[in-house]
Amino acid sequence: MDAVSFFKPTIPTVIIFIVLFILTFMFLPTIYMGGPARFGYPMSFFTFGGCYGPPAGPPINCWNTEIYSWSSFIIDIIIWYLVSCVIVTHKNRKK
Repeated sequence: MDAVSFFKPTIPTVIIFIVLFILTFMFLPTIYMGGPARFGYPMSFFTFGGCYGPPAGPPINCWNTEIYSWSSFIIDIIIWYLVSCVIVTHKNRKK
């Protein structure tokens, strides 16, 4: 199999890519105890909010900022498209 046919955007590849990307964005947020919530896997490209303070007491310092990283977003897209290409190629070889 050559690289052109491996990376060619077919309907199954695009569907698997969209499903993987949405699932990892919506259902795998990384939330540290008291820290900001980070969305995107494996690269967190959207971060917002957070509080710091003692674990048993009220938060001392809270903020509500949103940070968006275009470079992490592009890397996430590339990684999940590669994963979807591998899945489709593997399923096609089994047939």
